Amino acid sequence: MGQITLVVTRPEYEHFNAGHTAQAQIALRSASSDIAPVIAALSSKNRVTPILGGCVSLVAGDPGAIWRAHNEQHAQDFDSLFDLLARRPDDEMRFLCELG
Repeated sequence: MGQITLVVTRPEYEHFNAGHTAQAQIALRSASSDIAPVIAALSSKNRVTPILGGCVSLVAGDPGAIWRAHNEQHAQDFDSLFDLLARRPDDEMRFLCELG
């Protein structure tokens, strides 16, 4: 199973707190070699569904970030993960990651 490193950066958290909640994003910092090619190929026309820890599903369509705007169907999972990561801005967290 793959792994992925995610973070909410301090500038992103400040942008979010300034009222830009619809533009919230979680930065993708690195992925294990088994899923890295798929992550690198992400685009608006080439999206995947990362499943973190076997239970948190998101939609990713950008090799550098997971955007809330892409996660209308997974808004609760996105918001929960964003809140967790924003507790410690700039601290990276590694997750087990399946690609659905």
